[in-house]
Amino acid sequence: MIHAQTARRALGRALVLALLMALATGARRAAAQSAANGWLDAAVFQQQPDGSSVPLAGVTVSLNGVLGQTIARAQTDNDGRAHLEAPQAVYTVTVQSDTLDGAASLVCGDADWNEAPGKEQAGDRVALVENTVLLRSGQGACREYLFVTPPPPAPRRVVHLTFDDGYVDLCQTVDMVVGLGIHATFFLTGQAMLANPACVQRLVAAGNQLGNHTFAHENLTRLSYGGIISTLQRTEDAAQAVAGVSTKPYCRPPYGAINAAVRRAAADFGCRMVLWDRDTLDWSGRAAGLVANTALSVSCNGETVLMHTQAFPQDQFAVPLVVQTLKDRGCVMTNVDEP
Repeated sequence: MIHAQTARRALGRALVLALLMALATGARRAAAQSAANGWLDAAVFQQQPDGSSVPLAGVTVSLNGVLGQTIARAQTDNDGRAHLEAPQAVYTVTVQSDTLDGAASLVCGDADWNEAPGKEQAGDRVALVENTVLLRSGQGACREYLFVTPPPPAPRRVVHLTFDDGYVDLCQTVDMVVGLGIHATFFLTGQAMLANPACVQRLVAAGNQLGNHTFAHENLTRLSYGGIISTLQRTEDAAQAVAGVSTKPYCRPPYGAINAAVRRAAADFGCRMVLWDRDTLDWSGRAAGLVANTALSVSCNGETVLMHTQAFPQDQFAVPLVVQTLKDRGCVMTNVDEP
């Protein structure tokens, strides 16, 4: 029994000794590995409105190899600092914030910020990129980086192209608009919707907007209150039956004929009357160049341009020119309900 207890004690001491030796060996290996690495100490700051800067937490700092693979990555702490270690090599350093744009970099010890550092687009933000950063074994590199609040996006420059009626050449007009890759609003009569269901469905499926242009192109100023409500409702019913969408809240009075009674009835029906800022008079047979010139007189400040589906062949040539020219100006063509 004594011999068994002695043997167990000896075995326990041996196991403890083996564990200690393993831990010591691991520590020596870790120390050796650490000594073989170089390191990067990065400090990241956010510029304030008064020109001062404060530490920026949560910024990702990466060391990337020559093939673009990430070797080491860390996020800055509350002091805006990050420490990265990696084997001796040349790296690309990438510094990225989820909310701010990179603006400048600094080698620690330099007096002035480099305000033209390497940059790359990272989603909606601008990351800082520094190539050929050499880390030597047992030595460190030090960098500082400055981030700024991005400027507000420039307001969209918008134009609303609208097409009325739909009795003639509706399908050709829809095909043209879809082919040009823009959105437009079609103020169609209820009769035209019922006569061209496939074309109406196509324009809606492509993201264009359907508006109410009365059922039979009536002059609303000559109708009673009940007559106005009736023609608008019949057109709404046609839109629902053909395309499963509502024309509300956008209506357009044929001929632009409107008065206080029409406005009151339209408001009670649940729509507002949409007129226009530019009338191309394309329905009258004007030359395509004149149609285009009228449409292109906009400033892209949300103006609405009036055209008609029956204006082929003028619009067949005028509209592509209008669209391309407006795009070249940085303008966007949208539905009337899109800002």
